[in-house]
Amino acid sequence: MITPRTPSPAFLNRAKSRRFMHLARVMSGEIRGFGAKVERIHIDPSGRACTDGKTIWIPETMNDDARVNNVMQEAILAHECAHHRYTDFQSWNNKVVQPIKKQSEDPMLHQMTNMIEDARINHLFSQDYAGAGRMLDFTHAQFMQDHKKQTTDESPVKQQAMVAMMSECIAYEGHWSTNDRVIAFMDEVRPILSNATKQPDTNSVIGQARRVLDLFRSHFPDDEADPEDQNADFTEGQVEKAAEGQQQQGRNPQRANRSRFQDMKEPTPPTGESKESDESESGSDGSADGSDGSGEENDEDSGSQGSGDAEGDGEQESTESDSGSTAEGDGDGESADDGNGTDSDQDGSEGGYGGQDNSGGGWEETWADLLDRSEGDLSGDFDNARTMTKDYDQDLDAGRDGIDQTTTTFDGSDHEVHVVAAIDRKTGRSYSSSNTFAPEDIQQYSATYDQISRRNRSGIKIIQNEMTRRIKGSDPAWINDQRSGKVDTSAVWKLAGSKGESSRRIFRTKTDPTDAQANVIVLIDASGSMGSAVYGEDGGFKTRADCASEAAVVMSEVLDGLNFNYEIMDFATGRGTTMRIRKAFNTDLSRASKATLAAPYSTGCNADGFAVQWCLDRLSSMGGNQILIVISDGQPAGNADAPNGMSDEEHLRHVVHNSPKGVGIVGVGIAGSEVEQFYENAVKVSDTSRLGREMIPVLRTMLRKVVVRQ
Repeated sequence: MITPRTPSPAFLNRAKSRRFMHLARVMSGEIRGFGAKVERIHIDPSGRACTDGKTIWIPETMNDDARVNNVMQEAILAHECAHHRYTDFQSWNNKVVQPIKKQSEDPMLHQMTNMIEDARINHLFSQDYAGAGRMLDFTHAQFMQDHKKQTTDESPVKQQAMVAMMSECIAYEGHWSTNDRVIAFMDEVRPILSNATKQPDTNSVIGQARRVLDLFRSHFPDDEADPEDQNADFTEGQVEKAAEGQQQQGRNPQRANRSRFQDMKEPTPPTGESKESDESESGSDGSADGSDGSGEENDEDSGSQGSGDAEGDGEQESTESDSGSTAEGDGDGESADDGNGTDSDQDGSEGGYGGQDNSGGGWEETWADLLDRSEGDLSGDFDNARTMTKDYDQDLDAGRDGIDQTTTTFDGSDHEVHVVAAIDRKTGRSYSSSNTFAPEDIQQYSATYDQISRRNRSGIKIIQNEMTRRIKGSDPAWINDQRSGKVDTSAVWKLAGSKGESSRRIFRTKTDPTDAQANVIVLIDASGSMGSAVYGEDGGFKTRADCASEAAVVMSEVLDGLNFNYEIMDFATGRGTTMRIRKAFNTDLSRASKATLAAPYSTGCNADGFAVQWCLDRLSSMGGNQILIVISDGQPAGNADAPNGMSDEEHLRHVVHNSPKGVGIVGVGIAGSEVEQFYENAVKVSDTSRLGREMIPVLRTMLRKVVVRQ
């Protein structure tokens, strides 16, 4: 019974990422058939908050209070999922990023588009998920504190202007600049910004972003450097990747109906100013220049191909109420349309993102429901992380099970052979905790094992059938000299024995052969040369170590399917020879064993003779049918002071020639390598998928000599 240890931050992040993935599946629109699918969520120690259309990065730490930090992380998740759902990355790439790269467009157009698109999708997403809107408000309040500290009247004027626009169109908070130029600019740009954020699609946003940029350039000529994008959740390169991914997935962004912006918040006017309400510029009727997404911007590249909601988007999707995790179902829980095309808000207390605004209280009271739910989510993450930790510890124990980590010295040599668990030696360096297979390694490579197994199913069956037939065939099919049974015609003469004596033992009985049994070691050369690249069967590159691991997986599946007792290890020589046990005798094929078998490994040199001798000694002490399969790329090169002054090649030949008669040895030259100069029974394999057929002649010859007759 393993007592779970306190989970590390890595496991806590892993648990949180899983929770976030459940949320992302619904929020991104994936299960509704629009938007861009979120494939991975990464809790990022470096603090990135962005997406490339497939992966979402969320900062690991933004606040020392774990509850506040969690709410801010979920807000960023919601915002990036809103991009996946509503943003037309292809229009953004084609009309902004690519022209900027060709130097035919103002570089700041990307920044303006990003800012306005952020405000637009935040509003839409707050309608979809009322609680998500509250988390966005909460997070903006936190970020605004930082902006106010970082952007003052002493800051560059362009920076003040950009922060002023961001605060008003994204955080709905009036700017705080007292600079006359910034105030004049904001008075003129405010109605244009208000209209720009109410566009139905990204394509229309780009047209409005040009208007904002033109006004920005007229107020702030190039007398100082352009400000850095302080709201950069998209770099130009990430937009390119997102556009490519969106095109590959074939998912259209969701297009919003204009009626959804009727209740869009307006910023609190700055001190001493009145709220602008110029209807001709605000575009509530869509009459402003380009405000309806038509004209020059609404061409074949526009967002009109997206999934529309021309009759209003009345499809709010329900979320779990107990822990904040999103339902795995089909996203039902639609709210009734209020008749004018806008989404009616769900009761926030029912949804996982729920909770009503608490007015009149202090900061803590205002956001108390969010912080309480956040605390519950963190508690759930901790429990899940403890479970992951327990599973991981069990995987590590399974990878070490049955391995006697010893050191052996052969007679006549000072060369030491060290036996270690492969699960604890992911690299060739000296042991440290960082070398142990991590949870993601076990997950990745155990999945790789299963893929290799499926890909080579026919070859695996061929080898299994041949070995079963040859080993079972060593049992006699009949027992002679019996008093009953079927007449043995070759023994009828016994009925007329000499001196009048006769025998009744003229019968024979058929026996059922016992199950095929064998003790098998698969030994893999893991020297540095195995890291060399070769062409794979698919035309791409892989290393010899990759090929060796694939062959090891095939042999593992063969031997496991036959229920043979087997062990698979690799070896490399440095200061002595290290034998990494990937799967030990008398142990089940665990997830950890699968991972170590599928993971390629190469380091150091290869004194094959010592490694082969160690395996032969181990097998000869076990009895029964004994088989050693060596997977190698050829020449030994260990500089290991072979005994009696022999070279490494001579030592290997000596060991193989003097091997116990009961042990069968097969050499497998990986990636087309020649090994027949060392092994009598040898096969050269250039493609793992042909391993089964190419091994059959060699197996027959070897098994005929070594199978124990019953």
